[in-house]
Amino acid sequence: MAKTKYTLQDILFPKTVAVIGASRNLSKAGTIILKNLLNHGFKGKIYPVNPKAEEILGLKTYKEIGEIPEKVDVAVVAVKAEKVPKIMEECVKKGVKGTVIISSGFAEEGRKDLEEEILKIAKRKGLRIIGPNTTGVYNTENNFITSFVQLIKSGKGDIAFIAQTGLFLGFQLEHLLTHEKLKLSKVIGLGNKCDIDDAEALNYLRKDKQTKVVAIYLEGLKDGRKFLEEAKKTSASKPIIILKSGITPEGSKVALSHTGSLTGKKEVFNAACKQAGLIQVKTFTEMTTLLKSFSKLPLPKGNKLAVMSVTGAGCVLAADYVSSTNLKITPLSKKTVTHLQSKSPNWHKVKNPVDMWPILEKIGIEEGYKEILYSLYRDKKVDNILIVFGDMKKLEASISNVKPPWKNKPKKPIVATLTGYRSKVERTKEELEKQGIPVYHDIRDSVFALSKLYQYKKYKEKNKESAKREK
Repeated sequence: MAKTKYTLQDILFPKTVAVIGASRNLSKAGTIILKNLLNHGFKGKIYPVNPKAEEILGLKTYKEIGEIPEKVDVAVVAVKAEKVPKIMEECVKKGVKGTVIISSGFAEEGRKDLEEEILKIAKRKGLRIIGPNTTGVYNTENNFITSFVQLIKSGKGDIAFIAQTGLFLGFQLEHLLTHEKLKLSKVIGLGNKCDIDDAEALNYLRKDKQTKVVAIYLEGLKDGRKFLEEAKKTSASKPIIILKSGITPEGSKVALSHTGSLTGKKEVFNAACKQAGLIQVKTFTEMTTLLKSFSKLPLPKGNKLAVMSVTGAGCVLAADYVSSTNLKITPLSKKTVTHLQSKSPNWHKVKNPVDMWPILEKIGIEEGYKEILYSLYRDKKVDNILIVFGDMKKLEASISNVKPPWKNKPKKPIVATLTGYRSKVERTKEELEKQGIPVYHDIRDSVFALSKLYQYKKYKEKNKESAKREK
C-alpha cells in the first residue's frame, strides 16, 4: 500500500518540475516541453535532467533527478520506454509527488508488463502517474504545461478537457485557441491511464472553481461504474460534453493500438450516458459548438425560441431545424408585435420568425437591428434568441455601435449565425462574441447549441427533483 496519497492537485500545481529527457536537440520532445514551460511563463522552478548536458535553454542541467538540490514535486518523463522503470525508481527515492510520462511503448504496443512495473514502483510511496503515452496536462492558473507540441498561450478560461489523446494538447488545442478563441481552465491528457483515470479527473474538476464546463474525449473505460458515478455527480452542477470513439469494430481495434483501451457496446454506453446526464456529440465540431455556448451563455428558463433573420430563407430553415428539436418557435407578445409593426412598412406583417429586412429597409440597419434585438430580449414570452445574419453593408459598424441590452453577458441565451465575406465575418464575429453572443456559420449549429442548453437545463431540474425525493 502507498504510504502517501497524492492527487491531481499536486500534479497540476507543482512548485518545482524536473523535465527528464530534455536535450540540446531543439526538436526533441523533452526540449519542446521545456520551451513551453518557459514561453508560457510557468510560475515554478524548472530543472532539466540530461546526463550529457551542462545547460539547456539557459537552464542548469542535472545528470539525474537525485542531484537536484531541492524537493521536486513533479517529473515530466520523455525518454525511451525501457528507461522509464529506472527513472521511476529515482523519482520515488527523490520523493516526487507525481509523474507525467510522455514516453510511448507500453500497453498500446503490447507491453502491459512494462506499464504494470512502473505502477508497482510508484505505489510504494504513493507517487501518482499521468500516462504513459500522453501529452499530459495544461493548467492556465499557473501556466504549467507538459505538451511536446509547441503551443500558444491560452488566457484563463472556464473550459476543461479530459482526453485519452494528445490531440487536445496539440493541434486541436491550437484550433480552439486561434479559430474559436476559446479559453481554458485545465487540460488533463490521460494517455493509457495506468493510474489516474477519467473518474478521478472528473472528481477533481467538479470541485475546481475555475471550470464551468467539461469536455471528454473517451476511447475506453477500465471501470465504467466508477466513471458513471463521478459523471452523474459532476453533471448535477456542471455540463459534461462527451465524444466517444471506438464505437465500430474497426474503431475498437484502432483504440486498442492507440491507448490500449478496450471499448464497450455502443447501445449500453449511450443509455448509461443519458442516465448520468452526459451530453453526447458525434464530432469535434459538435463538441466545439457546445463548448462555446455553454461557456458563454446562461441556461434558458424554457424552450421558447425567437428567430430574427435578415433573409426569409433564414426564417424558413430555422423553423425546419427547430422542428426536430426540443425547442419551440413561440408567438411573440402583443407588445413586441405592436412595437415592431410600427417600425415596419405597411405591407409587412411581423411574426416569429422575424424577417428583419423590411424593418432594416425602412429605418436603417443600425436602428432596425437595435429595435428587433431589444424587443425580443425584453419579451417575457421569449426564452432564447437566434439571430441569422448575412454579410451586408454597415452590419459590422451597426453591431459595434449598438450597445446590447445587458451587462457583460445576456441573461437569456442568444446565438448568431453569420455568413459572408471572410474578413468581414471574422471582425463581426469577434465583436458579437465580445458582447457574449456565440457565433456559428450554419443555422443548424446554432439550433443545436440552443437545444443542448435546454436539454441540460431539463436534466438539472429532473436531477434536483430526484434528489429532493430521495431525502
